[in-house]
Amino acid sequence: ELTQQDFKIFLVDSGQRVLGTFSEKSSEAAEKYLKEMGVEVVHNTLVKAFDGKAVELSSGERIDASLLIWAAGVKGAPVAGLDSPELLD
Repeated sequence: ELTQQDFKIFLVDSGQRVLGTFSEKSSEAAEKYLKEMGVEVVHNTLVKAFDGKAVELSSGERIDASLLIWAAGVKGAPVAGLDSPELLD
């Protein structure tokens, strides 16, 4: 069984804040929540490479890691029927 002492989670974001397309208030709340859960948030940085042992960042920093999960985008695809003006208010 894993405990938080067994691993560290990094969120590497190329922007100035997480969820950059959301409101600033939502972005700040999300980052606060992530940090409270022990996630280390890195801004204005890109992942340049991963060799199965370490992640190389655009800042030159290397993070030892045997697992990398990559995700991009925060805009969902439209869902038919959910574009009604009543739902968008």
